[in-house]
Amino acid sequence: MENGMVKAWGFNMYGQLGLGDTTNRNIPTTLTGLTGVKQLAAGSKHTLLLMEDGAVKTWGLGSDGQLGLGNTTYRNIPTDVTSLSGVKQIVAGDSHTLALMEDGTVKAWGSNSSGQLGINQSSSMYSPVHLTMNHQYTILAVSGSPGSTVSAKLYLDAGTEPIETKNIQLSQESSYIKFESMDQTALSQGTHKFVFEVTDGIQLVRTEVPFEVTNAMPSVDTFDVSTDTQSVTASGSSSSSTLDPLPYRFIIGQSDSGWKTGTPIATHSASGLQPDTKYPVEFQVKNANGQITKQFKDAVTLAVPPALASAGVTPTTATFTVTDTNPSDTSYQITVGNKYVSTDGTLTGQPVWIVLPDKGITIKGLQSGQNYKFQIKARNKEGIETAISPVVQAGPPIKPPAAPTGLKAVASTNQLELSWKPVLDATSYQLEVDGAVVQVGIQLAYTHNSLSPNTSHLYRIRALKDGVPGEWSEPLTAKTLIPAPAVPASVMANATAKSVTVQWSSVGNTLHYEVEWDGQVYRTDRNASSYTFRDLLPGSQHSYRVRAINPGGAGPWSLLRTIVTLTTPPVVPTGLTGMATDTSVQLNWQKVDDATYYEILANGVVFHNGSAHFASLGGLQPNTSYQYSIRSWNEIGASGWSSPLTLTTYALATPKLMKENTEDTSLSLKWVPVQGATSYELERNGVSQQVSGTSVLQEGLQPETPYTYRIRAHGPGGSSAWSAEMKLSTLPAKPVAPSGIYAVAGKDYITLNWESVGGSIGYQVEIDGKVVMDNFHATTYSDEMLDPFSAHTYRIRAVTDAVQGDWTEVVAMRTLPEVPSAPSGITLTSSGNLVYVSWAEEPSAIRYELEINGVVKDADLQTNYTHRRVTAGSENRYRVRTINEAGVGAWSNLIVNNTITAKLNKGKLVDLNLTASDVTDFSKYTLTVNYDHNAMKVTDLSALTGQPELTTGRIEGTDITITHFTPGRIIFVTDKPIESGQSWTGIINSIQFQGLAAGGSSITYTVVQQS
Repeated sequence: MENGMVKAWGFNMYGQLGLGDTTNRNIPTTLTGLTGVKQLAAGSKHTLLLMEDGAVKTWGLGSDGQLGLGNTTYRNIPTDVTSLSGVKQIVAGDSHTLALMEDGTVKAWGSNSSGQLGINQSSSMYSPVHLTMNHQYTILAVSGSPGSTVSAKLYLDAGTEPIETKNIQLSQESSYIKFESMDQTALSQGTHKFVFEVTDGIQLVRTEVPFEVTNAMPSVDTFDVSTDTQSVTASGSSSSSTLDPLPYRFIIGQSDSGWKTGTPIATHSASGLQPDTKYPVEFQVKNANGQITKQFKDAVTLAVPPALASAGVTPTTATFTVTDTNPSDTSYQITVGNKYVSTDGTLTGQPVWIVLPDKGITIKGLQSGQNYKFQIKARNKEGIETAISPVVQAGPPIKPPAAPTGLKAVASTNQLELSWKPVLDATSYQLEVDGAVVQVGIQLAYTHNSLSPNTSHLYRIRALKDGVPGEWSEPLTAKTLIPAPAVPASVMANATAKSVTVQWSSVGNTLHYEVEWDGQVYRTDRNASSYTFRDLLPGSQHSYRVRAINPGGAGPWSLLRTIVTLTTPPVVPTGLTGMATDTSVQLNWQKVDDATYYEILANGVVFHNGSAHFASLGGLQPNTSYQYSIRSWNEIGASGWSSPLTLTTYALATPKLMKENTEDTSLSLKWVPVQGATSYELERNGVSQQVSGTSVLQEGLQPETPYTYRIRAHGPGGSSAWSAEMKLSTLPAKPVAPSGIYAVAGKDYITLNWESVGGSIGYQVEIDGKVVMDNFHATTYSDEMLDPFSAHTYRIRAVTDAVQGDWTEVVAMRTLPEVPSAPSGITLTSSGNLVYVSWAEEPSAIRYELEINGVVKDADLQTNYTHRRVTAGSENRYRVRTINEAGVGAWSNLIVNNTITAKLNKGKLVDLNLTASDVTDFSKYTLTVNYDHNAMKVTDLSALTGQPELTTGRIEGTDITITHFTPGRIIFVTDKPIESGQSWTGIINSIQFQGLAAGGSSITYTVVQQS
């Protein structure tokens, strides 16, 4: 629009209208937010705007990079092409765009399927690229009054004559003057300039535009080719300063890279090639003027490593096929032991390469019964060989050699020298070194070097015969030596008149030390740090030095030093101190270096004390003062007496303090009563308290805190000495008992959960009061493989790295039961109209259900039920089932029950006929008859036979078996056959009774249906 606004309408599948969506428009619609639009250009599916400031905005389809945004993403709103500025004019093709720059150059981007970008290749460009042209057109923008005539002249460099003059009449305020093209290749290399003069006859304007001309051909600095069996890779570079934006191109056989970039080196690979085949490789470099330098090389792909496959063996020949993808003119070398196969298949001692056009060969001249090893390798036409193939053997199998013996190692600090005994018929050896196999040839030794000191290594050795390995030897573990020890430090000696003690600082990892004394070496113990030489002459001079010894050898000697034995008596001892109890004193004084022994003067009596610079004197009287002095002796004589020390014994014996118990916030102490003591003074960390008894509980202490205690006794006659200090520490703070415990039970498991306890490092679970299990960090514990409906108890406590917390309260839980089985032990008794049903208790039951004639009754948790029959003598059906937390159990077998009254006459017979109706399978039923054996007796268990039957067992001639018969109770079954699909109705059995009295008596029959 004249006001610089833009309106759009039409097809909008790719957002080319710039309205922020993909909805088509059938009326002009304003693009909001756009001002300063200079020019609009539209392609097939993309749109561009040139702004007054020379910037470009674009939107629409970007599948070919036609938006110039560096990618193929579409845009549905105007988007800045940030890589463009200083644009004078834009035009859009179907899927590409061209821009004329203010400096007269041209940039292009987008689809290049037909070379429409003019960049001498077919690749599309997603960002603007410069077009390189040897001939350039110069365009000058001129502004002035419309209708005025201006004259424009173009000069080159410092020329005084214009190379071209243009006169135009301005049709508007700004017009463009186009000068003819100039072939820059005619100019010298370097910097040139165009000088423009424009005048309207009144005013003259002059401006200069510099430009560079480079005519030199581009250089090729590197051009390398590498190959493998199926590809060739070329790389190259150029350091020329004025290269084209796409300066490199490779052609490998039929593979053309097209013009491309490459920093710092360009590469291109051609794959899918044939092995052992020559391919021409061309590398081209192009400069900004379009000049191209070319170099050529030939590349031969590598041959594929071949493999031999046996195609048949005779006593004197072996035929093989060669498996690979090499061409038919590839060269091969076949080895048979230390010989080679010639073209005709015979063996020769000289290396020979042969061609196998048919990829097969028959090797001749072999000896019957001998084993041969065949291998093959190939080489390409440049002579580069493949690796040799695995061995293919022909002939009798080679017997593996025996395992080597005598594997041993000689160690030093940084290496291990291994050796072993030879194996008969071995042609080589393999050594396994720390798990890695090393080929050692026919050698019987191997040096494993560059090792760290004091490290272990594992070895095995095996022999091979013509490539066939034998068994490994037994493993050997060897260790390098530690480094030789350092020089002992702080070496010094102390002399008396007749002895010298040499001392030094310890050196780590030593076996012992050696002391050289007057040229003779003495060996010390392992942990010694001194050595004393005795029976020396007073005033004699001696030399000494020390070194350390370890498995790595002897360390360096210390510096050689000398010392002279003393010729004077020892000095007076100093630092005499003492401690008293009620009946003893303990004396201590500073050691005198040249003393050999000491004497103690105690209340005028002299005691010999030996070489110790301390003494304990007992048998003293309580509450009594004693005076002591010390003097030292050596081979020359005695020192003077030390200053006297007066000590007074205590009135009471010193209590012996003992620890009784330690907790996190308390300590309990006790001590043995002291005779004569009336109280005790307990000191904790320097603070005293009076105690009347012989034990104390210290509460309110800090967890994991050290405390120092001592105690003394008090009595009417005085006190005791303080006991020795006892240093105790409270335990770390106990973690609290876990809370938030809840348990979930299954049929065979119980899972406990609880909240974590701060400061704890784990938990323990007590199971059934018997076993305590560590649960580590988990706050869930699952007790599994439990019996259904079994009772269990649990307690939980938290633990730290030093202490266990308190147990929680007991958690009692049962596992869930299994779905209950049908109740057992069901009995029925009846009397008149009442039927009493009972059954065995199921511990997991939460209730029982009784079905009577198809109606279910809730029996709660009772294990019996009384049913009042509606009509005496009526038949009723019963069954029972159990319900627990796991579900509803199966019904018991159906029980049919009836009680009838038999009218009896004494001595007369009466028959009980038992009938069945529509029965399809009698094997499911057991029949029971109960009667009063005092009112009647059985005369025939089955009147169906005509012969009295009064015993258990099968009744001959019937399908009835009496399984139980005692006075008052009859149980029987029948196996009457019924054909499939049919049912039976009739009399099952007839039991005959004889009355023992006159009147009515009950007979109950029960039919139990099996499942």
